[in-house]
This record gives sequence, C-alpha cells and structure tokens, in this order.
Amino acid sequence: MHRVLFSLRNGFLPVFAVFSIVFAGSVSPSHAALISYSFSGTVATDLTGSPLAGTFSFGQNVTGSFVVDTSVPDADGGPIFGFFPGALASISVDIGGYAASATNGTADTADNAGGYDGVGLAAFINAGHLAGSAAVTGASVGGLDLGGILLSLTDSMETALPNDSLPNPISLSGFDSIYGVLEFYDPSDLEADLNSLVFSLETLEAAAAVPEPGTLAVLGLGLAGLGLARRSRRQRHPA
Repeated sequence: MHRVLFSLRNGFLPVFAVFSIVFAGSVSPSHAALISYSFSGTVATDLTGSPLAGTFSFGQNVTGSFVVDTSVPDADGGPIFGFFPGALASISVDIGGYAASATNGTADTADNAGGYDGVGLAAFINAGHLAGSAAVTGASVGGLDLGGILLSLTDSMETALPNDSLPNPISLSGFDSIYGVLEFYDPSDLEADLNSLVFSLETLEAAAAVPEPGTLAVLGLGLAGLGLARRSRRQRHPA
C-alpha cells in the first residue's frame, strides 16, 4: 500500500509540473489582460514661430510604446461609447531624444457615434484645459510643461468597430484619421491655449503579452514540481 501511494505521488508531480508550464505558456496576446504595443510615426506639426520649435521639427521620427489593461470594465454602460479608466497602464514616446511618458491613463471607444467610430488612448494631468488623473513625465520645452499624451484613431465610415468594446488587439486597420499628440501647457497661465505637437501614427503592432502575476505563480509551481520530481528520482536511484 505504501509503495502504491509513493508511486502515485511521484507520478503526479511531473504531470502537474508539465501541465502548469503548458498552461502558463498558453496565454496568447489576444487573451492576456496586459497587452504591450509599439508604434512609430513622424512629427506632423508646422512649428514655425512655436516655442516647441527649438526641440522638435516637422518630419522628425517618432517611436513609442504603450500597455493596455484589457481587464478594465466599461464604466460608461451605454451601447455607443465605452470608457475604460486606468486601461492605459503606461505609455512612452521618444522624439529625437525627447522622452515623454505617463501612467494611469484612460481608453475610450465610440461605435456609430453620429458619424464616426473611434478609439482614444489618453494620459493627461488635471490642470487648465487638461482633465485627467495620469502621472506624466517629460522635460519642459520653451517654458511649457508637458501635460499629456494622446493617441487617436477614428473612422468616418463607421465600420472599424463592431461595438463599443475596447478592441483586442488594437490595430490601425479600418481607421482613416490616425495621429498622436503631446500636449504642452503654460504653467504660469493655465487659461492659455495648449501647444499641441501632433504626429502621425504609421505603424502599430501588438508586441507581446505581459505575464500576469497569476500566470507567473503557476509557472513557478510547475518548475518547482519538476525540481522536486528530479530530486525524488535521484534519491530512489542514486548514481
């Protein structure tokens, strides 16, 4: 009886370990909660006479990345607009060495909203004409502070989205107006107009799924099980 239980126990360990590792590796990007994206484009703003002109220039290359949390529920509740607070977990933009980043942004969608479909990813502070709760980081330019980052995808044909759910994955396909913006504001005059640095979005790719803590824990259990099984075999069959 002891021998049977011992054999079952040692047979279960490797099976459980293999199952855990296979399960942990089977989470595809389209089903994982955190999806990482990369994008590229070029500066599309004519900066003649702008306080931003000393740092940025028309046609300058833009690269960036962001992470979307697809587990965030729709807080709007209606059939046309979707609002996902906190779904933009992080975003970063690099333009000629200027680095902008933000965390705790929002995602918005619109489906057949009076002439357009749309997806917006925004990370703004709460100051002046900006309304948000994101933490935004970026150097001041020409006496202006960075107030936020926006990515906007809209479709005037109203066919890009099947509903107001946040698409997973997000792609440029089907949208006819696609751009990003760095918003700068005057900290000494919060009522002054914003200075917007607009850039095109020419590529957007889902880079990889970001492993969730639960998935990492299952993977750890699987590896620990394999290690325990090997140790048990060595004890029963010493060299």
